[in-house]
Amino acid sequence: MAKKKKTVKRKRIKKSRLLILVFLLLAIIFSIMFGLKMLAGSTSEDKTKTDSKSNETKTQDNTEIEHLSLDEDKSKGKIKILIDPGHGGNDAGAKGVDGSLEKNISLEIAKKVAGDLSQYEDLEVILTRTEDTYVSLEERSKMANEQGVNMVVSIHLNSESGGRSASGTETYYQSNNIDGSEKLAKSIQDTICLYLDTKNRGIYPSNLEILRETEMPSVLVEAGFISNKEEEKKLSDSSYQNQMAEGIAQGILRYIDSKHK
Repeated sequence: MAKKKKTVKRKRIKKSRLLILVFLLLAIIFSIMFGLKMLAGSTSEDKTKTDSKSNETKTQDNTEIEHLSLDEDKSKGKIKILIDPGHGGNDAGAKGVDGSLEKNISLEIAKKVAGDLSQYEDLEVILTRTEDTYVSLEERSKMANEQGVNMVVSIHLNSESGGRSASGTETYYQSNNIDGSEKLAKSIQDTICLYLDTKNRGIYPSNLEILRETEMPSVLVEAGFISNKEEEKKLSDSSYQNQMAEGIAQGILRYIDSKHK
């Protein structure tokens, strides 16, 4: 009997150990499963954040592209015109009998031309100067070429050397007649003479720097003779300047229309 009791006791010890081992095994399995779950959750969260950040970046990129497209659409197809008021700053140009300066009158007419043309949505107007500042001939030509304008219209006043009787309007164009400079000159010259009672002195080829160094149709308008006392008076009058500006602007528009027929 004693031997049997000892055997039973031994069996109970083995069963207890087995239960402990099972419990430990379950605890290990549970720990592993919990760890894997936590790892999976962390990976999923990181992926979600990455996807979210990626989507946000794509949205920003798309927005930037959209803004760029809109900006391009606004300027696409516009005709660029450079209006160049002659002289300026320490370069006064010609001086009238009554003291009027070419640089001031040419600027006033140029700004009025720009104002007339700016009313049209398909046109973009650039002025080489908007106030009494000096701009070199090299800078004017460079501005036209770098801005990629479609045409240049330079505005000046004439002066007779050794006399005061010469009068009227004349226009000069590029000697090599780049892509219709002569046609642009004729359109402006003829239209000015329709708008104003001024002598039509015609159009002429010229090698002036503003015409020679530009890479697009370019003309130079001599609006009138500041050396003539009567013409100086008219050129200094705001109403006359308005008519002169309108004649130049309409001449430009006629030229543009003829190019797009």
